[in-house]
Amino acid sequence: MSPTMVFRKAEGSDDSEFGKLELVIGGSGGPKIITSVLQVFINYCLLGMPLFDSVVRPRVHEQLMYHDAAVTTTEKDHLAQG
Repeated sequence: MSPTMVFRKAEGSDDSEFGKLELVIGGSGGPKIITSVLQVFINYCLLGMPLFDSVVRPRVHEQLMYHDAAVTTTEKDHLAQG
């Protein structure tokens, strides 16, 4: 869900063109979908991380009162290591 396509225009290209398809991302996970997609986008497009690293990096998600638990969580594997 939350399919996102990122296009990158070449310098001086016409505004009517989409540009080159750079990235297609989406996710699953109910209420964590949007924050997961956003974090992969930030890691890859803004921070310049390799795509694989952008996807496997542990995610941070805050959901107040989700299943009666007012906590901030990260991926479970990340918590087990720390």
